[in-house]
Amino acid sequence: MGEQRQRYNEEFKRQAVSLVLGTLEDAYEAKSPSKRLIHHSGRGTQYASKAYRSKLASYDMKASMSRRGNCYDIACIESFHSILKKELGYLSPVRFAQQLSTFKKCPSMDHSPAYIELAFSCSV
Repeated sequence: MGEQRQRYNEEFKRQAVSLVLGTLEDAYEAKSPSKRLIHHSGRGTQYASKAYRSKLASYDMKASMSRRGNCYDIACIESFHSILKKELGYLSPVRFAQQLSTFKKCPSMDHSPAYIELAFSCSV
């Protein structure tokens, strides 16, 4: 039973990596993000896999993960994105793009424009 379970786990991990790689490729083709985008993810084995990290590097993306055992690392940015999307979501797509371009010029956000660009280009 142990050997069968091990084979199942290996196949599950392979499929999970394949799924997230396909999703990353689709998103990259659809959005063509700028260089040095910060890609934040959980610590799942599919995101930590060599294949996934290699694909991020080939797209010139910088990987970012939560600290081990700390699921609250991304809570702040997720809350921020939620509020911003709700506030801007009531606007028309054209008005949303105008507001976003204003937001991207905010001096306090100069350190992560690529991260913000991808996060909000997915919403329009």
